[in-house]
Amino acid sequence: MISYGFEPAIGYLHTAFRTHNALASDFMELFRAHINQSVIAIFKNEILTIDDFSKKGGVYLKFDGRKKVWKEFAALVNVLKPKLDEEIAKIRSMINETNINN
Repeated sequence: MISYGFEPAIGYLHTAFRTHNALASDFMELFRAHINQSVIAIFKNEILTIDDFSKKGGVYLKFDGRKKVWKEFAALVNVLKPKLDEEIAKIRSMINETNINN
């Protein structure tokens, strides 16, 4: 978000907490359906299985599991990046319009 000129800690739907960038979570909500579909496909196509996770004080994706899912993640980013750029441009335009009118 910084590279787009926005303060990532300031969100509208989410609250910043420690190192959590609330604005990134806000934008993620716009693409939640796409993200959920990708995660479901990863498990449905058995790219990841239960053996790719460890449970030690929480549930974590093992290194080999991360390597398996990286290609899927990169493909999702390629699909969503243009849409994210478009949404950010819309918000920037609305902010600029509000500043001009005030």
